Amino acid sequence: ERGEWNLNGETIVFDTAGRLVQGQHRLTGVVRSNVSITSFVVRGVDTEVFATFDMGKRRSASDALTLDGKNNTHALGTAARAIAIYADGELARATFTPSQALAVVKAHPLLEYWTHRFRGSPMRHFMPGAFIGLMTLFHERFGADAAETFFEQVATGEGLVKKQPAYVLREKFSKRARGVIITNGVATAAIIKAMNAFITGKEVQVLRWAEGEEMPRFVAARSA
Repeated sequence: ERGEWNLNGETIVFDTAGRLVQGQHRLTGVVRSNVSITSFVVRGVDTEVFATFDMGKRRSASDALTLDGKNNTHALGTAARAIAIYADGELARATFTPSQALAVVKAHPLLEYWTHRFRGSPMRHFMPGAFIGLMTLFHERFGADAAETFFEQVATGEGLVKKQPAYVLREKFSKRARGVIITNGVATAAIIKAMNAFITGKEVQVLRWAEGEEMPRFVAARSA
């Protein structure tokens, strides 16, 4: 409106499908001000490179996944990060980029299924999003039947008794719903320990883990 727009070399970018992937705010300004501008325009850019745009603006995994056509992208990004952390055997990583999130989601097709299941279940109110990623790995390792049974036990709590892994896990995270702080490390370890106990048929009383301890890994898959 003040005539202060300068042609500074920044581009407006469209991907191979013709979707606008860079320049949304500038073009919104044009529409709202009803003032035209001169700009460079690039067309035909691969959608996946959107994840590398304007890294200083902290594009999120959710942003990249949304542009890739995914749903429930916040939960999906959180779950993808859990998978990446488990794969590295680390409790935390300094960065988890949008490009990494896209790569994890493409490498684990079941992740979208479990994200959808989680979002439609009662456990979304008390269980952290990392559960989705670990549920995906559990399914990949132990099969659909085991995964579906364990998920339903945790989601509903129906027919469970004390010392069953799903029961103890639900009890632990019900405290989180009441405001008790459970760190990411404790949450991740508790979920993996409960899954291991379920698959090996063991009872548990508590699901403990302390900072500094080695993060538990999944037990070996059962043979057919």
